[in-house]
Amino acid sequence: MAQSLSKLTREDIVARLTDLLTAEQIVTDGEQLKLASVDRFKKYQSVHGIFDGPIPAAIVNARSTEDVSKVLAFADDNRINVVARTGRTGTEGGLETAVEDTIVLDGSALDEIVSIDAENMQVTVQCGVPLQVLEDTLREQGLTTGHSPQSKPLAQYGGLVSTRSIGQFSTLYGAIEDMVVGLEAVFPDGSVTRIKNVPRRAAGPDIRHVVIGNEGALCYITEVTVKIFKYQPENNEFHGFLVDDMATGVKVIREVVTGGFKPSVVRVYSPEDARQHFSHFYKEKVVVVFVAEGPKGIVRATSEEIERVVAQYPTRRSTRGSSRTGSTTSTGASTRSRPRSRSCSPRPSWATPPRSPSTGPAPSSCTTT
Repeated sequence: MAQSLSKLTREDIVARLTDLLTAEQIVTDGEQLKLASVDRFKKYQSVHGIFDGPIPAAIVNARSTEDVSKVLAFADDNRINVVARTGRTGTEGGLETAVEDTIVLDGSALDEIVSIDAENMQVTVQCGVPLQVLEDTLREQGLTTGHSPQSKPLAQYGGLVSTRSIGQFSTLYGAIEDMVVGLEAVFPDGSVTRIKNVPRRAAGPDIRHVVIGNEGALCYITEVTVKIFKYQPENNEFHGFLVDDMATGVKVIREVVTGGFKPSVVRVYSPEDARQHFSHFYKEKVVVVFVAEGPKGIVRATSEEIERVVAQYPTRRSTRGSSRTGSTTSTGASTRSRPRSRSCSPRPSWATPPRSPSTGPAPSSCTTT
């Protein structure tokens, strides 16, 4: 535990924060403060009521960039530690309060989707906008974020950008640092900076990457502009194979990716991991999964390359699943009786985001060859 360097008491901090903002924005409930002292890294300890670190002085629910600026300037002047948070999905201790009388500054109330620019294919959101909410909103317009981390139902954009989030579809769409176009952030002295929403910079270093991934250590992200993409689920094709060992699985995906192809999902599961996700068909084998998505021509070319590469390895027979029809087509070229391949046309549970009414239910056909 680190001692606070501030000369203010907990009571002084709460009183000053209340003067800066409003009483409704300042949380001092004991149970809430205990929960705010940890993140999901200590989930099981917190479930049993074990909180062995310093408890924060207050949780501040900011409602605007101005609120964030006021709180950070106050904390900076008085040497008070601040923990920045939004969706509270952290799992590695980054949200823990390691210093006595910390202020937990929560941006979840900054939850406005500022603008959707379908012409330039970008969207601007405040830091408290949940990823799932934005994804659902975009899909109604035939668009997608292309970002799907496991925290998707809960994560908010401030946290996604400040922790350099990456998602299941990153082979095609990139990680969050590849998506950020511009942003707004508040520095410890309360000054606000805006990085323009332009696709690239030719002069000097790209200061976006000073902010992205800073985890609240350098500044507080209040707004971001990210790229968006066309949503074309009717073209998706899903591929799944069983192979004998991890080395073979890695060789398959390496050849596909280094050949210049970009399936949205590229994964190899050990038998132990596959048991959790594909228990109905993994047969104690290594599972290799691909998803090809995008325009029809690109999907077709990507699927053909996947089939070509797989045919060179012991898993010679494969099937292709279509999101549009739920059908599977066998394209096997060998009768070798080494590991069987199996493909299911729906995405596995980790890759199945909520579907809009227009897309209908997820297809469910599977084929073993």
